[in-house]
Formats: sequence, C-alpha cells, structure tokens
Amino acid sequence: MECLAYLRTSFSAVLLVLSALFLGPAYAQTISIDDDALRDYNAGLEHVQKKKYAAAQQRFNKALENPHLLSSIELENAEYYSALCAMELFNDHGDKTMETFVNDHPEHAKVQMAYFHLGRFAHTKRKFKEVLKWFAKVEVKKLTKKERNEFHFKKGYAHFQGEDYEETKEAFALVEYDIESPYYAPITYYSAYIQFKEGLYDEAYEGFSLLEGDETFGKIVPLYILQILQAQGKDEEVIEYGERLMGKNFSGLASGNLHKMIGEAYYQMGEFSMAVPYLETAHTKLNWDREEVYRLAFACYKAGKFEQAASYFEQTVKVQDEMAQLAYYQMADSYLKTGDKHS
Repeated sequence: MECLAYLRTSFSAVLLVLSALFLGPAYAQTISIDDDALRDYNAGLEHVQKKKYAAAQQRFNKALENPHLLSSIELENAEYYSALCAMELFNDHGDKTMETFVNDHPEHAKVQMAYFHLGRFAHTKRKFKEVLKWFAKVEVKKLTKKERNEFHFKKGYAHFQGEDYEETKEAFALVEYDIESPYYAPITYYSAYIQFKEGLYDEAYEGFSLLEGDETFGKIVPLYILQILQAQGKDEEVIEYGERLMGKNFSGLASGNLHKMIGEAYYQMGEFSMAVPYLETAHTKLNWDREEVYRLAFACYKAGKFEQAASYFEQTVKVQDEMAQLAYYQMADSYLKTGDKHS
C-alpha cells in the first residue's frame, strides 16, 4: 500500500503539468495540494526508516491536515506513524495517541506493532504492569528476531520488578544472546540475584563473579559476593575479599555494609580488636537496631575498650528484656574496669 502512494505521487506530478497546460492555474493548484499531502506522507515514511522521528512527525502531521486527500490506508498509516514518532520523542500523551489509534482501528495491520511499542514505552516510564498488559496482546511470531529479544527481555524485567521470579526466568530463557549482546550483563545480574534470593549461593556467586569488571554492575556485585561468602560461613574469605574492596569508592550505605560484613567476620573469628574499628565505622553509616549495637558493645568489651563498651551498652538498655539485663551487667563491669565505680 505504501508503494501505491509513491505511484500516486508520480501520477499526480504528471497530472499537475497537464492541468497547468490545459485546465488553467486554478485546477493545477488543487492538484498541488493533493501532491503536497502525498509528498509529506512519503517523506514521513522515509524519515521513519532513518529513525528521524522529529522530521517524520512534522511531515505526517502536515499530511493529516488534509485527511480527505489521503486514501484510507494512507490516512490510518499516517495516524499510526505520527503516534509512533510521539512516543519515540517522549512527547506528552504520545502513548495516549497510540491507544486512540488502536481503539479506532483494531483490525489495522499495524496494531500488533502498536501493542509492542506501547509496551516498550511503558518500560521507559517504569510502568511495569502496563508493560505486561500491552505485551500480553502481542503476537510474538510477528516480531523480528531483534524485536523478539527486546520483547522477552523487557517482559522478564517487568516480572522481575513484580518479584515474579519464575516468570522472569521463563522470559529470559527465550532471549537469544551471547557475551557481546547488550542483554548479557543485565540477564546475568538479574538471574544471579534471583539465585541469591533463592539461596542458590554457588550459582549466584558464579553469576555475580562474571560481572565484577562490568561498567554497570561492577560496583554492585561485590557486596552480594560478600553476603554469599558470609552466608556460607567463609569468614576468612569475607575478610580477604572485603579488604580488597576498601580502596574502592562506595556510597555511604554500601561503604557501611562493607565495613559491617568485614567487622562481623572478625567478630565471628573471635578477633574482637580487629572487629571494633570496622563495626564502629559501620555504626556511623547505618541505622542499627539494638542487637547490632549490642554486638559492637560486646566486641569493645572483649577487646578491652571498656569506655567505648559502656557507652554502647548504655544504648541497649532502654527496653527491659534479657538483652538489657546482660548489657547492664557488662556495662557495670566495664565501668569497674575503667575505675569509674560511681557510674
């Protein structure tokens, strides 16, 4: 149908010349308007092929100013492409324009692609329920290989955001990719994360380790690797790996968790003097509960840092329970050891 439009344009040009010779300027002007509408329509198609969406949108909108001069197919195509350009350019209400097209022309050949693009647009807006709503309408077999890969990845990611991990794994399994693919790193990461959540630590460790040098995920995976080593009780490895990370530029929260895990590894090994500085740094960066503060207090107590121990124990006795009773005893003993018998 789009080729027919090109033929019409050529015919109109010939007709314009003949009309100017035999029928006078007034009739020629009428044909010229028709010719302009077709020229804008065809120019819009060319711009879309080249992904020049701003130029394409301008041409399609101009063609739509004279809808009576376009065939029904050209008119509907112009509406579709105008909406597509609006979404590609992130215009306000671009998706609503496409929804209008879908509702007005439910049998149009472009409807399947409209559903696909509506799902893609919802993904960019992080509206993951809408991603799944529109993708559920797509006939996947009508997509190209590139579009199918994008479809399955974004569908999987939408399920991931909804914590529907089984659906995530099923969708990711349908993506065809290799190590050079843009999908390699994110699928590796999200798959490893799911394995981590499911307690499959060996598999998760392997996945996260593949991404240590990745530009996007390389700053995230080390803390998961540390958590896996910690969960497996590999305290020496936590310390070795964690201390290698100390020179890296982590955010306040990530830095706090890094210090906390190293400190807890030393704590579990009974090396309280080594644990204290890491735990104290973590305490300044994280919001700790009473149990975590008590652990810091006890580490100070066992390390012979009694003034610090007493101060931290005091923070744990506001609730009267078994922990508070133990903390009162150790706090009193800490004061005695510092010579402060009246505190």
